[in-house]
Amino acid sequence: MAHAIEAFIGPASVMRTRFAWCAPLTVELVLVPVDEGLFRDEEPIAPFYALRPSILAAARASLSPAGYREVPTALGYIETDYFGGPGDQRGAAWLGDTVLVAPQEAADIVNAVLRALGVVRDLGKDEWDTVGLARYRSNDTILAAAMQGR
Repeated sequence: MAHAIEAFIGPASVMRTRFAWCAPLTVELVLVPVDEGLFRDEEPIAPFYALRPSILAAARASLSPAGYREVPTALGYIETDYFGGPGDQRGAAWLGDTVLVAPQEAADIVNAVLRALGVVRDLGKDEWDTVGLARYRSNDTILAAAMQGR
């Protein structure tokens, strides 16, 4: 089975107030799909295929504190590309201007991003399975879930 998504992950309490299409991941976290087609004139940020500088800047700016008393919001970004078993994943996470997980392609990077966002894995599961990421196999499934929640 295929699993190919490009999405931001962040706290539901903040993301739902700033993004139209949020699909539940956990009670605390949501996914926001990214459409790289909106910025085809920009080169993606390495090592990503879909994340463009304008997309990242807009997402980070929307989660920046509005005032000096607010705490920065953690933001993760993941890309997966699997088909019938083999594949790869890319990811990164930030807390304001602090890099929590450097942008990279690695076998376990999605789990590292989820850990950076506070996910504690269930006994016998990794972070991916703990949050049920397998239920979202494409950006279309993320959008469908987001539309059901509206």
